[in-house]
Amino acid sequence: MIRQQTLAALLAAMLGAVVNVALADDVCSAAEYQTSNAKMARAKAAESQGNMEEALRLAKGTDLCVNDEDGLRSLIISASYKLGQAAEAGDNLEAAFGYYQGGMPAEQYENPKPVDLLANAKRVMLEMVAKSPSDRQTARAALEFMNRENQSADVAYIVKHMDTQAQRLLAEEDKAFSVTSPHKELLEEAEAWLQEQRLTGVPESTEPTAARLTARFVARGDTFAALDTYSALENAISYYQQAERTDKQEAVKKKARQLADGLANGTRWAEAVRLYELADDSKQAEAL
Repeated sequence: MIRQQTLAALLAAMLGAVVNVALADDVCSAAEYQTSNAKMARAKAAESQGNMEEALRLAKGTDLCVNDEDGLRSLIISASYKLGQAAEAGDNLEAAFGYYQGGMPAEQYENPKPVDLLANAKRVMLEMVAKSPSDRQTARAALEFMNRENQSADVAYIVKHMDTQAQRLLAEEDKAFSVTSPHKELLEEAEAWLQEQRLTGVPESTEPTAARLTARFVARGDTFAALDTYSALENAISYYQQAERTDKQEAVKKKARQLADGLANGTRWAEAVRLYELADDSKQAEAL
């Protein structure tokens, strides 16, 4: 009805005349009304037979070109809720969320809301996060949904969850790190968790953890930079790149060049070539 009234108002403005609100009904043709009303009747029949999937499919296919708009919204809300409840009973939380979210537009202007599909969608989404706490994709979907629906308390909860996951990974890396088995992937995963909120447009609120992560990248880089092998210096540069410390990267490259100079005239010239390449000195590498 809102779409129809808007079109009628635009028509009135274009013609410069007062158009009777009844003209809004003409936005849907008689044939469209006939087809949609038939779908509505079939949707009600499916609902009465307990076939909620078919009822919902037919109801959503009417394009609002029905005489009983209130009945249509009521059917969509009821079917969405019942299907969501059935999905939850079968432990299919993703499907349940889809049903609740899909029915939300029909309930948007209802006051009071018959079943509050938004509240059910929020509840199920939070259950999904709790069930798979280390799943970044689920957490991202939750953050996007809560942010889109202006649920500030839930947004804060998800952001805190993301921060907790990053802290968990920092702790795991601290226990697992060694020069021979550094587990840099744990720090990269922690960084990915912290980046999620930025990707969804939510203001950052995990700066302390991000600062800890940067410091950890630098510390690991320092550990490798103190060694004199190609692989160690390569690791050092990699860690410094994650921390965006170009000054330290250049220092490591300078050291690699110095080590290469010392090896260039001996039997370890092949290692010298690799060190020159690490130092971005292709001219010296090609000379050998």
